[in-house]
Amino acid sequence: MEQKWSVKGLTCGHCIASVTAELMKIEGVEKVEIVLNANEISIVTTEGNQLNPDQVTLALNEAGEYLLA
Repeated sequence: MEQKWSVKGLTCGHCIASVTAELMKIEGVEKVEIVLNANEISIVTTEGNQLNPDQVTLALNEAGEYLLA
């Protein structure tokens, strides 16, 4: 299942690496793709697993000062 999230605060490659690393720690996350210019994150999870905003927010907080838009 693929979910898309808009995120504020993404500005560089370091941001992408930090956010990707934290999101990949969430159980069931298989792939993370970040489009910097669009401030958009696509997260692919295992069969039928859907992330909730709290899980994504926690990972963003761990990565730095990033917020769901």
